[in-house]
Amino acid sequence: MAKPALPRVLFGTSALGNLFVEPTHDEKKAVVEQVLKAVPTALFDSAGKYGAGLALEELGRCLEELGVEPEQVLISNKLGWKRVPLTTPEPTFEPGAWVNLKNDAVQAISYDGIMECYRQGNALLGKYEARIVSVHDPDEYLGAAADEADLEARRADVLGAYRALAELKVPSYSRELRPRYSRATVEIQPSIRPETAPRRLQTVSPSAPRHRPPLFTGPCTL
Repeated sequence: MAKPALPRVLFGTSALGNLFVEPTHDEKKAVVEQVLKAVPTALFDSAGKYGAGLALEELGRCLEELGVEPEQVLISNKLGWKRVPLTTPEPTFEPGAWVNLKNDAVQAISYDGIMECYRQGNALLGKYEARIVSVHDPDEYLGAAADEADLEARRADVLGAYRALAELKVPSYSRELRPRYSRATVEIQPSIRPETAPRRLQTVSPSAPRHRPPLFTGPCTL
């Protein structure tokens, strides 16, 4: 069975993460509701970097409160930043851009980092799952290299990140990575060892039940 066609327009969710302003939850839900009314199957683009996971958390909450079933929506999650506890007066990433955050975010581009971001993102989404995933800011990660040796190590991390994307397309592997904890959980432990993960890619069926693997994977620098 062919993959479902992507909508012509996708809707960004950085505002749900309090980018420059702090909308109320009701204001955020009103925006999500209008998006759902505008297109038959809405595609929301999000990332762990957006509000240190707040955008993912708010999106899942809004969808659930609006009575949207998981199969009625597509969610893209750009992987590469994960939520961590806030230990400074304001977040350490993109100072001044995010308003009144309760958490921080750190870059996590590597095989293990992408897997952790995938688990954490789905946990924050609650009953929903990201079915489109990509690597977020690999160029920024490489650009932060201190020297040639560090650059080579970071290149290896990026290759590992894309290996993780390939493995996330395997249905059984994606199922095992599905988190079983609440959105409030910050520390996330892997449920299976990387060396036991299958390496064969399989065709994704859009009619599969919950715990489906991502439909699309690819690069992303936005």
